Amino acid sequence: MVYAKLRLGGLELAPNPLKTERGDVFTNDPEIFAANGYKPVTFCPYPEDGKYYESVWYETDEAIMQAWKEKEPPPATARDLLNIITGGA
Repeated sequence: MVYAKLRLGGLELAPNPLKTERGDVFTNDPEIFAANGYKPVTFCPYPEDGKYYESVWYETDEAIMQAWKEKEPPPATARDLLNIITGGA
């Protein structure tokens, strides 16, 4: 399980070791992560419908969840256009 904090819309992964008031802690204990402000992260697979998406994160009382927000495709580069014209030759 991955633990993190949500900061400025992005993930701040829990360090290993976890720095606490009592010193460095090597742990996988969810209670210790929770006591230090970290939540479990739930990842979601990238949609496979051929559209472009960006990862967005939201937080519940118990976890940090990933979702996908549709976005405009990136502009074609000169190389992309040349490959289209020449068929990649």
